[in-house]
Amino acid sequence: MSGNVQHVLFVVAFLMLLQKSSYEYKRYSFAVKWDERISERTRRFLLFYYFSDGAVEMHDMGTNRLFLKRTKINAITLDQMHIGAVLNIFNRHMVITDFGDEYTRNKLAHMNERTFAMLKPSVMDRIGEILNFIRDHNYRIARLKMVSLRESDINILYEEHLGKSFMGVLSDYLTSGPSLGMELVGDQAVCRWRELMGPTEPRVALEESPSSLRALYGIDITRNGFHGSATKEDAKRELDIIFSSETHKTKTVPVTSALLEGTTLCLIKPHAIRAGLLGDIVQDIERNGFKVTAMEMFSLTVESAEELYILYKGITNEYREMVNEVLMGPCVAVEVMRPEGDTWARFREYVGPKDPEHAKVVKPNSLRAKFGVDAIHNAVYTTDLEESSKDDVLYFFSILQHCEL
Repeated sequence: MSGNVQHVLFVVAFLMLLQKSSYEYKRYSFAVKWDERISERTRRFLLFYYFSDGAVEMHDMGTNRLFLKRTKINAITLDQMHIGAVLNIFNRHMVITDFGDEYTRNKLAHMNERTFAMLKPSVMDRIGEILNFIRDHNYRIARLKMVSLRESDINILYEEHLGKSFMGVLSDYLTSGPSLGMELVGDQAVCRWRELMGPTEPRVALEESPSSLRALYGIDITRNGFHGSATKEDAKRELDIIFSSETHKTKTVPVTSALLEGTTLCLIKPHAIRAGLLGDIVQDIERNGFKVTAMEMFSLTVESAEELYILYKGITNEYREMVNEVLMGPCVAVEVMRPEGDTWARFREYVGPKDPEHAKVVKPNSLRAKFGVDAIHNAVYTTDLEESSKDDVLYFFSILQHCEL
């Protein structure tokens, strides 16, 4: 073989290798699992996310076969791609369990760091504006749950401080009302959240970090309003305490703060969560005389979504679209209460008509007029029937609490 031919073949081989390498680095790779209920088995896949168009592709890791050809799914975006995220892919809940290759890990790991953050009882009347603060500082909320902490929960959460003199006062404070636990995801999430909280003592925070959360909302060193993990290892442990049902020492999780009586449900829909409106909607609810007594983020299954809208099946032609919308990502269930009473009627009036365009005319200050897009993407769900109001609250804050979604 002549030297020229050898040179040409080498160049061709090099270009092919370069093309393959370039192709691989036009996509991120993730390991995902799907708990298939019908067959009662867990299937594992390699999911690729393509930069150019946001399309996804899936390969079955068990059979090494293509499971989903390259497809654009509008509800899936890169900011959702973090470990622990639940992706709705054609009504299948796919959970991201790990990065699929070292390239993806090296590119995204620091951007997908997780931390545990908690709003303590003294700031629970300012939830909406604090959620907006979190959004404006480029965090994503991956999980969220309002809980009523017991002494046993506090001892586990603050186990490194057991036996210290301030623990009694701290326990009294944290059991005085509900707290809001969150899993925050973002670039250098642990240290950034610690910086955003500010010094433990609010007076010091006012001097050293006047725009920090404890400077803005803290009262004293005990009632300083916020908690955040000190390290990545602490974050994992503390997230497990609030959100896992099995692995921390008491084998239980902190109980929901839901009252389940004299309240009604507001379900903030996935499109509103994706648009960053969670804090705005909660803040609007608080400003209109309603108290938030429970909150939790859910990723609904087809079965649970159909159960939610069962009263509308066969009644409205939009039933299937309504079901599909709440499957397009996480939603947040909010239990609300009006201290003066008549909660369901007043809240139903405040939510406004189903179609936001109609709401803007007849109820311009309603939730749907302010935050809705169309009759399906109308920001929030609440029951149209008073007799179903309690059932909706029980469904999210009791029944689903004991079900694996």
